[in-house]
Amino acid sequence: MKSKKNNNAIHRVIWLTAALLAVAGALCIAGCNSGKSGTSSQTDWEYEIVSDSCIRITGGQAKEEMPVIPEKIDGLTVTMIGSEAFAGSKMSGISLPGTVRTVEDSAFANCASLKQIDLSSVAVIGKQAFSGCTSLKTVKLGEELNEMGAGVFEGCEKLMAIVIPSSVSVLPERAFSGCKGLTEATFPDGMTQIGAYAFSDCAMLRNPILPDSLESIGEFAFLSCQSIEIVEVGNIKYGRGVWMDCRRLKNVTITARTNEIGDYLFAGCVSLTKISIPEGVTSIGESSFHFCTSLKRAEIPETVSNIGRNAFSDCDSLVIAAPETSAAQRYAVSFGIKYEKVS
Repeated sequence: MKSKKNNNAIHRVIWLTAALLAVAGALCIAGCNSGKSGTSSQTDWEYEIVSDSCIRITGGQAKEEMPVIPEKIDGLTVTMIGSEAFAGSKMSGISLPGTVRTVEDSAFANCASLKQIDLSSVAVIGKQAFSGCTSLKTVKLGEELNEMGAGVFEGCEKLMAIVIPSSVSVLPERAFSGCKGLTEATFPDGMTQIGAYAFSDCAMLRNPILPDSLESIGEFAFLSCQSIEIVEVGNIKYGRGVWMDCRRLKNVTITARTNEIGDYLFAGCVSLTKISIPEGVTSIGESSFHFCTSLKRAEIPETVSNIGRNAFSDCDSLVIAAPETSAAQRYAVSFGIKYEKVS
């Protein structure tokens, strides 16, 4: 006969095993609910559950040309538009609820008929979320926005104007690259960085006013912006070729705080006729004024100690005005460029 002590030990083991199984079952259910997919029979929207009360829209065959996504579907709040959810759709517009906080990568990529989008409530817009939306004319961004992915509006050829909200401090690379119809971009005070190729090939963009808070501009950020006529170079970090091939650029102001003129910075700016480099600049980069075919005069101070390869190549009408025995004078003599002595 088993003792009472042994019976108690057995009961404790059975109780502990049951408790552990219950906990494991609860964890399994919780884990399975996260990411569970479904389709609403009422609205025909496809979705995934991302928490107990929130869902991510992953697609759906909207019957309307301008569908309206409700705030709630099957009792769950719509907070996200998933990656590639509507990529390639033929809709001309879509109304997002104010509950949507995230639009993920390529969510509306290549929606060639999409003409307008209101993103006032959105805090995060993923990479290439609206790239290739060739009919997109109007975009409204809100003060909730704090993150934009690379190429977010790349190739939106009919987009005419954009106002970047004050909540955005970093504009990503290729953000508006290829937006050929973009004429106006408004930047907020507090923006610190413009990414590489951010506005490249924006042929209609006119004289953007850059904020004083700016700390860096990535390489080729304004490449081939054919309508820019005026720029100011300040004491910030410039990537290569920021204004390369801006063919109408004719008025460049370089502030006294500037330390160097970067590589390819103004290469191919064929309307530029004069450049005056202030005291304090120590370096003129490689090919920085290459093929500036209208450049007739470059005033270069004695503080410039380094002039890079091909800095003024193919500037056939150029006269370099610089102090005698300076690096600029030696450069002019070495490359057969006309030289004018200044004190």
